[in-house]
Amino acid sequence: CSHPSSVLELLETCRAKQFSPKIVFASSANLVGLTDRLPVDETFADRPLTIYAIHKLTAERYLKYYAENYDIKSVILRLSNVYGPSVDLESFRRVAFNRMIAAAFGTGKLMLFRNRHCVRDYLYIDDAIAAFLAGGSSKKTGDGNFYVIGNEKGYNFGEFAKLIAEKVSAQTGRQVEIASDEITELVPAEFRNFVADSARFKKLTGWKTEISLGQGIEKTLSYLAKVS
Repeated sequence: CSHPSSVLELLETCRAKQFSPKIVFASSANLVGLTDRLPVDETFADRPLTIYAIHKLTAERYLKYYAENYDIKSVILRLSNVYGPSVDLESFRRVAFNRMIAAAFGTGKLMLFRNRHCVRDYLYIDDAIAAFLAGGSSKKTGDGNFYVIGNEKGYNFGEFAKLIAEKVSAQTGRQVEIASDEITELVPAEFRNFVADSARFKKLTGWKTEISLGQGIEKTLSYLAKVS
């Protein structure tokens, strides 16, 4: 329930019924918008560039308010780009970077756009799940604060595409064609650069990532080979 009205309804229900859960909320790293330096930590100002990001920020503020005023504990995870296997292909394809991996695996083609030099931080699904478990179980979280969660390594889209192509070739023996589109217009949010600094969350909870980008792509391709 990431829409702010859904989050508010959940919090109001907890308050009215005197429930005391600890809510772990999946927020987004793109709340900081266009940054002028990397990596990004919790000190960066919020500059949401999309309605999606504004919804996430509003939900975060509801959670913080209820944590401070009604003792409904919450921890907010601002996740970098999560990718990897899902419960079904429909859910899998909702993730942009999963679609890139699937395109290379299925069609042997990848398309890069004018933002191909922009850097992103790619977080494998297992590491994201581990962050949720760490945030929920830690006695040091719950005051409605947010934490930046990522793999703490940046790759631009061109590097990401080349790594996908290498892994597809190694697994299938097929070559992947990487083409460029210089015409399609992109919105400002698509020119973001982002690499996470997760030091604060790691210090509080002991969480750390286990899966590198290369390993994550390999695992994702193995999943596609099984379900395709």
